[in-house]
Amino acid sequence: MPKRKGLEQVAAPIPRHKHCPICGAPISMNKRFCSVECEERDRKLNRQRTYMMIITMAMFPVILIMMMLLRKP
Repeated sequence: MPKRKGLEQVAAPIPRHKHCPICGAPISMNKRFCSVECEERDRKLNRQRTYMMIITMAMFPVILIMMMLLRKP
């Protein structure tokens, strides 16, 4: 019965890299995105996040004031 080598086998070293934050594709260390499409998608997502944060922050005081005005004495 042959013995298993398991962890003794060494794979070839992986070159230094990072991954695209949008699609996860491996990219070189000096790039931020893998393609123009991913860069545009990131801009759209950031814009949506910003708008949602503004809406959320604006709605909080409005709801608070409505609750104060509509409460029963």
